[in-house]
Amino acid sequence: DYRVVSHLETDGVANAFWKSTIQATSSGTIGGKTLTPALYDSFTVRRDGKKQQVSLTYADKAPKLFAEPAYNTTSYSVTPDEQKNTFDPLSAVMGIVSGTIARSGNGCDLTAPVFDGRRRYNIEMNKVRDVDIKLDNGLYQGKGLLCQIHYRQIAGFKPTILRKKDAYPTINAWMVPFKNGAHDYLVPLKVWADTSFGPVTAVTNSLKVDGVAPRNS
Repeated sequence: DYRVVSHLETDGVANAFWKSTIQATSSGTIGGKTLTPALYDSFTVRRDGKKQQVSLTYADKAPKLFAEPAYNTTSYSVTPDEQKNTFDPLSAVMGIVSGTIARSGNGCDLTAPVFDGRRRYNIEMNKVRDVDIKLDNGLYQGKGLLCQIHYRQIAGFKPTILRKKDAYPTINAWMVPFKNGAHDYLVPLKVWADTSFGPVTAVTNSLKVDGVAPRNS
């Protein structure tokens, strides 16, 4: 069984455009090279104070949506076929980290099909090269992978956004494989992209794998 918990709160310049707080959880099961989501819950508070709850429950490899308050799902619709065999956003992250959806041994070669209740998109990742990593915060120094991540819109977006889908910046990531017993994990230590607002970077500052801080390699 797995359970993922996420807390997202915008800050700084992002608040001028999209001030939100999002609490989300996801749970499901992992078996061999398969990951099966069971329940996804998210609760959003927007800059105007409006609140939105979204839940996805899964049966027969397809999600069932609950939204409170209910929102329009027909203007920019996602068909039932497009929703099948997808992950919620947090299960997609678990699929990447756990290596269950990777197509090859390096772990960076994958496509995660995602449906979040409104939008259908793919998170695509590929390996660029092996790299030596040294984080400024001292958390890790050793071998790793430089991977590139692409965000591909499929459905549920305004037509103008879909026409501009190739304009989204490429996301770079330092990923490090950790083997612990029977499990192989692929952990992002640094993620960055050059955007129209300037460079955006996220760096891991705390890490435990199966409850243990991994040693540098």
